Amino acid sequence: MSDTSLRARSVTEIIDAAFTLYQRDFLQYIMVGTITNAPMIVLTLLVQSITGQGQTITTVIVGIIGLLAATFVAAVVARMGATVYLGGRADAGATLAAAAPRLPTLLLTTLLTSLMLGVSFIFLIIPGLYLAARLFAAPEAVVLEQQSATNAIRRSFALTKGRVGHVFLTLLLLYALYFGLTGGVLMAIGLSASPVLQTVASAVIGIFCYPILGLVRLVLYYDLRIRAEGFDVEHMAQSMGGSPELATSGSVAL
Repeated sequence: MSDTSLRARSVTEIIDAAFTLYQRDFLQYIMVGTITNAPMIVLTLLVQSITGQGQTITTVIVGIIGLLAATFVAAVVARMGATVYLGGRADAGATLAAAAPRLPTLLLTTLLTSLMLGVSFIFLIIPGLYLAARLFAAPEAVVLEQQSATNAIRRSFALTKGRVGHVFLTLLLLYALYFGLTGGVLMAIGLSASPVLQTVASAVIGIFCYPILGLVRLVLYYDLRIRAEGFDVEHMAQSMGGSPELATSGSVAL
């Protein structure tokens, strides 16, 4: 099994550590995904039954519901994964309660970063990919450092300064694995004539796969903090006197 010690890692080591964290508390992450997605599945099916299929309004509403579910899962996974990565124990119930108050700020952050990326991709793909890497750590800054939406964006720019290539390669490998694993299933589901089956199957895939995405982002976030701020040394000094802190705020200068 891969080690999950707090240290700087290569791209492949980041992926490996995230899978190790996932395996260690697999049932806890599945519980989080199920609790978060179950109401969304019911709501999605209800919207589809009311508005009918093939309508633009249905697509928009279902997309918003999916964004809410994915955002909340990401927040909970980041917080629970950070607790374990820093030496604590996973507790899905406590983590759900702790992450819920950060959801509005996280949604605002997601909206702002999505608008910034949308504008950048309109002009050129390469600047858009560069900006995606620079904005990578904004959600983690909201959840783990209690930053506001705008400060989280500044914080992400600070952490990724001079490390865009490292972030980009990690995310590229992550999403290549993700779409490679889920692509065939999603294509098969897409051939089904049953929208109910498509909705349920997509949600099940999300329950199992979203935690992996969140954990890779989490390990990469701490990797950046270690490289930029020596967070591993700081955390070691703090934890010697008691239980480890989840995270500490750093500079938000660009």
